[in-house]
Amino acid sequence: MIRTLLAATALTLLAAPAGFAGVTKKDSTEQARIGPSVGDMHADFAAVRADGTAITLADISAANGSVVVFSRSLEWCPFCQKQAKELVEATAPLAAEGWSLNLITYDTPEKLTAFGEKNGISYTLLSDTGSAMINAFGLRNHEMPQGSKYDGIPHPAIIFLSPEGQVLAMLREEGYKNRPPVETVLTTAKSLTTTR
Repeated sequence: MIRTLLAATALTLLAAPAGFAGVTKKDSTEQARIGPSVGDMHADFAAVRADGTAITLADISAANGSVVVFSRSLEWCPFCQKQAKELVEATAPLAAEGWSLNLITYDTPEKLTAFGEKNGISYTLLSDTGSAMINAFGLRNHEMPQGSKYDGIPHPAIIFLSPEGQVLAMLREEGYKNRPPVETVLTTAKSLTTTR
């Protein structure tokens, strides 16, 4: 079951697809344990673009903020690859609402560049090879064996950050196979835009 973590007073999902439920951080202890809480600050965001350029939150924020998709790997995870391709449809509508779209994995910049070029990815791909941002957002999957190929991957999540780095909303799933559809991402962004 996919759950949505949102500020209770800020917004609700409109016409959410079956399987999605609007919850506050107080409604689900499990959700509160994985990932940030609405209202948390992450102004010190730092990663590397697929081309190797270091970036900050200011570099990736649009007028209303940034949508940051934490994904396991674009090299080996078929569910992540599918989501990354589907999110291309969200790039222009999010930009029209004042949001930038960014996807972050622990993959190297070279691997992200290859995936982006092969699949026509038009939004920003970010590398977090040391999992610093994955750790900072409390999304690291600690069930993976240390030193294994999977060590450092996040629990998949989509986080909406204000330009100042405040967590405005988060879409997160209990598993890793299903991801929020593009329309849910767009609906959430639109709802946040109208409440700011």
